[in-house]
Amino acid sequence: MAQTQPLPTIAAVLPNYNHERYLPFSLEGICSQSVPPKEVFVVDDASTDGSVAVIQEFARRYPFVRLIRNERNIGCVNSFRRGWEEVTADCVTFPAADDLLLPGLFEKSLKMLQRYPQAGLCSSLVGLLSPDGKDLGPYETSVISQAECYVPPERYVETYREHENWILSYSAIYRSPCVKAVGMEDPELGPPADAVMGREIAMRFGSCFIPERLAMWRPPVSGSFSQNIDFNMAVELHDRIAKRLREPAGRAPTKDELEYLALWSRRIELEHLGLLLEEKPTPYGQIAIVLGRIPHPSPVERALLAMVRSPLRLKAPLKLYHFASQRPAERRRILRRKLGLK
Repeated sequence: MAQTQPLPTIAAVLPNYNHERYLPFSLEGICSQSVPPKEVFVVDDASTDGSVAVIQEFARRYPFVRLIRNERNIGCVNSFRRGWEEVTADCVTFPAADDLLLPGLFEKSLKMLQRYPQAGLCSSLVGLLSPDGKDLGPYETSVISQAECYVPPERYVETYREHENWILSYSAIYRSPCVKAVGMEDPELGPPADAVMGREIAMRFGSCFIPERLAMWRPPVSGSFSQNIDFNMAVELHDRIAKRLREPAGRAPTKDELEYLALWSRRIELEHLGLLLEEKPTPYGQIAIVLGRIPHPSPVERALLAMVRSPLRLKAPLKLYHFASQRPAERRRILRRKLGLK
């Protein structure tokens, strides 16, 4: 009788800052998986609430839970990096303290990674949670396949061009050697650091995808562009990420990586444009900067840029262009929202 190959082991690195309210749910979601983790490192970032007591209680209940305390607040990405230094498991995930991992995430993801040993990560669909834990429905993202699949590195750009991003860090399980190969999240890249790392892994090693909701994300309270991030900071952050993708450590970028960079930059500038179009009064100067940064601009984009730079500033053509630039699924979502439909 053939021996069943054991699944890869998995670790979770969970940074926490004053999330006493959510920790019991996030830790229970990790610790009660059908395939338990080999190790869970909860990095408390100098919390001032009762977080430490919650973590210590889970450490008493589950011997694989370990508390790491920062003497001072060093931020989420640096806390991830501190926990990552302790990981010995074959695979690792980096959830947030207010995320929720659903039953079966570890088992199903590890089975996919066992089936495709060349893959660097496995991701799945994600749902949205309200601050009080209400299910807000699916996270609007691409479904690249109706069945579980593996996307090899040579098909990453092709798949991204068709679907845009489908790898969500909230549900991603990474193979530890692949994290080491591309380099852990870079604090210089800010909040998108985990997404950059995941896409680098997918482009170099390939990725698995499970079309099933296996994690929940609690988004921050939305607001205007200026409330969320300063425009100049957003431009600077984009340039830092672009530099990382254009100049990978120790080697020249591949043709696919440069093609992805152009596609990604276009998508980011379109996201910035959409946010700016919601501002009042309309910041045409910043819109001109965004349009001027779009890679390989089309005649329509050049015409819009000329219009914005001239005394003739019309918002309607910009909104129509932004709408037409979205993927069909996103256009349908926008129309449903405008019509008041779910």
